Amino acid sequence: MNLQVINVSGIDGYEKDGVVYLKLETVARGLGFVDTRDGVEYVRWARVDKYLAELNFATCGERPEYIPENVFYRLAMKAKNEAAEAFQAKIADEVIPSIRKTGGYQAKPMTAAQMFAMQAQVNLEQEQRLSALESGQKQIHSAMQSAISALSMPTVSRDHWQDATRSKIRQLCMEFSLNFQTETGSLYRKLEETAGCNLDVRLKHLRERMRAGGAKYSECQAANKLTVVAQDQRLREIFSGIVQRRSAQLMASKLSA
Repeated sequence: MNLQVINVSGIDGYEKDGVVYLKLETVARGLGFVDTRDGVEYVRWARVDKYLAELNFATCGERPEYIPENVFYRLAMKAKNEAAEAFQAKIADEVIPSIRKTGGYQAKPMTAAQMFAMQAQVNLEQEQRLSALESGQKQIHSAMQSAISALSMPTVSRDHWQDATRSKIRQLCMEFSLNFQTETGSLYRKLEETAGCNLDVRLKHLRERMRAGGAKYSECQAANKLTVVAQDQRLREIFSGIVQRRSAQLMASKLSA
């Protein structure tokens, strides 16, 4: 299978299995992981390899030419400068949407009706899981586990869940022209209402524990509400349901328009 690599605003990338891949060298330069000697700009590969190793991704001996979008967003968190923030916004708002439109391979695109039916089924299963969590009844909890098994949903790590959820919300915002900050805030408020929790308080306590554990100030500040949700299995389950229902709602509105 030959994948189509396209160039958007000087950035090479392609899509495979629903995931956008970006050229690592271009990403490294855009995020500012460079040095300049004798007027020539060089990528600081040792630094990039170190960050990738910390993210449990490929290191120097097997450095890939392209990295998936979730690794890009995690790598971008390591860059603390205005140029990196502007570059990340460009990737999220311009490059990835363009690649999704023209740079991927799809064996058999689904029709709108098929997409809606699939989303409705996922939404139904998620509603069943959410009801089990809220009721706390063992019998319903058992049914929830059966539903999860039937869907064959793999167990994911907290970091992977956080990256995948952030990516899904960004994709929804891009596809339906929504403001990312406004949409995320609305989803968090829904979670607080449903789960009866206060994410601001939990985030404050998390940062305090991180500082007590010796974390750097930048690492503490990098923690956010989604980090809090990722560390609590119950909140992860509830928030995933909220995002799924929001996705189904937007899809239904688009199809009925």
